[in-house]
Amino acid sequence: MEIKTLQPREGSGCNPVRVAECTAPDGSTFKGQATTYDGKDHFTGRVTWTDGRTFEGQVNELGQPVKGRMTNPNGSRYDGTFNGWGEDEGRLDCANGDIFVGKFVNFVPTDGVMTYAPRSVMMVNGKEVKGEDTVEPAQKWQWDMGY
Repeated sequence: MEIKTLQPREGSGCNPVRVAECTAPDGSTFKGQATTYDGKDHFTGRVTWTDGRTFEGQVNELGQPVKGRMTNPNGSRYDGTFNGWGEDEGRLDCANGDIFVGKFVNFVPTDGVMTYAPRSVMMVNGKEVKGEDTVEPAQKWQWDMGY
């Protein structure tokens, strides 16, 4: 990741800003700022993928999401943590209006609260579930999140 230090105008009283930019082999880009604490560089900014997905928030030194908001071209968005193929916690707003808040394992909602959009109808274990019906937390859900 390339880091440039932009010096403020003399006498402005502002601190220098460290700007970070990176383009990956797949064409995805990161633009943001770098700060150093705990002896390591930490990055915040925006990642844009060639398929139209965007992420705004904290990223690691490889430009991978850590915590923030992922927005997909289909209108769905996820706010929360990103631990790759591990446990995450956040809120998924689906393009159809459904909302899940809770824990995710390997990008699959596993424990939390699901709120259905009024127009939604879903089959769960052969039973039609709509609107404000409740569903056991142990049941697993998977949506097309654009990944």
